[in-house]
Amino acid sequence: DPSFSANDEILGGLKELKSDLATCVDVGTSQDDKVEMAYKMRVFADDVVKYMTVPLVQSLISSMAAILGFTTTDLKDIEDYVILYALVTLSPIEVCDSSSYDDMYATLVTKGKSPDLDDFRNALNLLQSLYI
Repeated sequence: DPSFSANDEILGGLKELKSDLATCVDVGTSQDDKVEMAYKMRVFADDVVKYMTVPLVQSLISSMAAILGFTTTDLKDIEDYVILYALVTLSPIEVCDSSSYDDMYATLVTKGKSPDLDDFRNALNLLQSLYI
């Protein structure tokens, strides 16, 4: 969907959480309503976390492309950015697929300063298979 924006989803979720929290702490809110609101807030918080992953994965892919010369960047030490974004985006992967985590960690973190096209292509394929 071309109108989809992860940032809009993040902001909308945070506003919804703020509103629900205000209702939850209101003295007039019943205990049953508070329990229901707490569940609803947990669902919104999970969604916000998922949407926050989108710009991190995008930044990782963009940094990988810059290292390989497919794009240009003004950032110095772009390899460090690949390592940083990899560390942040790989954490959830370890929980579901430790083998993919190990492969991508070796490619993006361990070899982050000396990548090659095949390594990055394999890492990108793994990212796409795990996050889509």
